[in-house]
Amino acid sequence: MTRPISEDLRRRILKVRETTGKTYEELAEQFQVGRATVNRLLRNRPASDVARGIAGVAVVVDPGRNVEAG
Repeated sequence: MTRPISEDLRRRILKVRETTGKTYEELAEQFQVGRATVNRLLRNRPASDVARGIAGVAVVVDPGRNVEAG
């Protein structure tokens, strides 16, 4: 069984993803980890990272807009 990746490596992968927008395949190659590892890492990042926009996606909420489920 392989050993877990370090917290430092996790942070570096996230930082490169958010600053460059590299694909999972490119990140896996650059950091010598499997694509599934990158996928798991990005999928399981803390919700607070997403809320702060660390995922590289701006989320705009308009509280005055009424959106109905369709």
